Amino acid sequence: MVHGTISRLVNEKRFGFIRRTDAPIEYFFHRSPVRGVSFEMLREGQAVGFVAAETTTKGPRTNHVELLPADRSILNPAACDCG
Repeated sequence: MVHGTISRLVNEKRFGFIRRTDAPIEYFFHRSPVRGVSFEMLREGQAVGFVAAETTTKGPRTNHVELLPADRSILNPAACDCG
């Protein structure tokens, strides 16, 4: 699994882009490969793990996206210092 951060979200169309941590490459992802949380819970800047899939004419894509443990505090509001 490759690590990156969510660089941009297009909530109304339910897709986004992830920038790899170790390379200046952005990957497209749709809401369907998001695991463990709903797409609506994702935020720009969150750390994610993902599996790179095929590269299309529009660029690289992912077929599996999940939040890394450091950013799972959104799943437990009591653990979040969001105030």
